[in-house]
Amino acid sequence: MAPGMVVAVAGRRVQVVEPRTWAYFQGPGPWVGASSAWVRVWWAEGRLWKRLKGVPGEALLVARFSEGRWESVPSAFRLPPAPREGWWRLRHEGEGWRPDRRLLEE
Repeated sequence: MAPGMVVAVAGRRVQVVEPRTWAYFQGPGPWVGASSAWVRVWWAEGRLWKRLKGVPGEALLVARFSEGRWESVPSAFRLPPAPREGWWRLRHEGEGWRPDRRLLEE
């Protein structure tokens, strides 16, 4: 979640209503055209939406894989296809990204 997102809550389920499509990245700033510091970045509807200061650690990406593509992730990120549709956490290992854990089924 990011400041400014509109969410709907039903029981224990939280759904992001706005923006409709989004992705989240935490990692080195130069990977997203920022300074050398670590950043947290949200893209919405395919554009940069928010960028905040990050804390050095593991490079992660959270995005939805739907209809054979990653939603809202810039094309500069070379991501392998996910095993199936849904929300995924991807980890950067060595020279590339890999889907690590499915977070939510659509």
